[in-house]
Amino acid sequence: MNSTSIVFRVLRWIEGNAARLQGKGWTSLRHEVQAADRLFNLLGVNASDVSVIVEGGGNRGDYTARVVERFVNAEVHVFEPSKANVAKLRARFDDQSRVHVVPKGLGEEQATATLHADAQGSSLGSLLPRKLDHVGIELGMRESVELETLDAYWDDVLDRRDIDLLKLDIEGLEYAALSGGREMLEATTLVQFEFGGANIDSRHYFRDFHEYFTSRGFVLFRVTPFGPSRVSRYSERDEYFTATNYIAVRAS
Repeated sequence: MNSTSIVFRVLRWIEGNAARLQGKGWTSLRHEVQAADRLFNLLGVNASDVSVIVEGGGNRGDYTARVVERFVNAEVHVFEPSKANVAKLRARFDDQSRVHVVPKGLGEEQATATLHADAQGSSLGSLLPRKLDHVGIELGMRESVELETLDAYWDDVLDRRDIDLLKLDIEGLEYAALSGGREMLEATTLVQFEFGGANIDSRHYFRDFHEYFTSRGFVLFRVTPFGPSRVSRYSERDEYFTATNYIAVRAS
């Protein structure tokens, strides 16, 4: 290995670690929940006052378990389209009356769709036929699933109540779910969402999310190892396509 190669390896290491310290390409369920709790506190909302949480993309329930533990009076409505994961969620939270498992995905409209995955219950499962051959992964498994919209569920099941926290980690369909929840969003305080590689497949940029939220009176924060960091304005540097978590907070 020549000296030039060594220099560039060091620079890539510095670049990657500098990004992760900013929360870019860095994820932690513990820090996600802590960041939401901290932002609630800034709004004058105690953890015990949080009453309704909607989660899109429950997978096996690790995030669900953390919010149930932290927000002790909240009912949590968890959307998950994978039949294998629905069974795991129901078994895991069978003794938790506050957890409501909804065996559907979220989308812009009510419809039937195809879930693509590399294995049953995979965290990579997506309603997008993602192209991941560059990392040696093929989403060859197919499963027919039902899609719900946030607005329909909010109207039919949640009785149009205020939503304290909406969490979206649905492998590239976050923007579509938001488009199907414009009315519910008006009654939502915090929206936590993931942005990353799946957005290459969905063709949605961070700019789309920034414009969507700021035009509706929200302020954006990035979840970092040091807590939530405000994204005061849009920058092309935020187009970082490795899993990064954001929280949009209603400014009022």
